[in-house]
Amino acid sequence: MITVNNDNNRIKIELGEKFSRYRSEHSGKKRIGYPEELREQVRAAIKLNMSYEEVAKACEISYHTVKKWVQPQEKPRVKKLELEPTNVSATAQATIHINDRIVIQIPVSDLVRELVSITSS
Repeated sequence: MITVNNDNNRIKIELGEKFSRYRSEHSGKKRIGYPEELREQVRAAIKLNMSYEEVAKACEISYHTVKKWVQPQEKPRVKKLELEPTNVSATAQATIHINDRIVIQIPVSDLVRELVSITSS
């Protein structure tokens, strides 16, 4: 005998309708971002012990999208660190590539000071 949880079914139907309505309102756009309100409703459904797969299927979004919205965001990782090829002086700059769009330039002396404080703690 299979028992169906009516509350979960109701939640899945409501989520599916909300996501479908949002997509239809934003049709024609190549890529749409979902608002925080919808993301929060996905997180709430997961807290009610619905599986990632159930929520993803109901909302017609990927499992990985659900997982990304639910799990805490990791801090961005540094992709690449470059030092100027000249001698390391007080004016030398370090270039830190966080991702393809975020690049930070910092004096090497500041970078060294930060690295020492991180490794000392």
